[in-house]
Amino acid sequence: MEAAFTRWAERRRAPKTEARRAAIDEWRELVALRASYLDATVSGGLEVRRLAFPHVLMTGSAMAAWLWNTHEEYALSHAISRWLLAEAIAVGDAEAIDLCTRNCRLAVPTRMGRITDTE
Repeated sequence: MEAAFTRWAERRRAPKTEARRAAIDEWRELVALRASYLDATVSGGLEVRRLAFPHVLMTGSAMAAWLWNTHEEYALSHAISRWLLAEAIAVGDAEAIDLCTRNCRLAVPTRMGRITDTE
């Protein structure tokens, strides 16, 4: 799990052309990371969850900001922030709850174009 999250974080430092992935691939990676985290924390219990969470929070927050600011992947960034908020609540991390709550309050722009009367 830790190695997967580290590889995820390293993508931010790669050249922009190498780091960019299709939105669906970004979602797949997030789903796989969440599954890895869930597997580790279910088998290890709340203590493992509390130990793993700071690394997940640091990596996830950085990736959410990078996806939002650099790649305009607002929905994915928001999904990461929502997941991190749920985990912060589960482990009882008050500072993380505050941070993730602020991030979740950001307005998520949509990609829908303007619909005209002629369409």
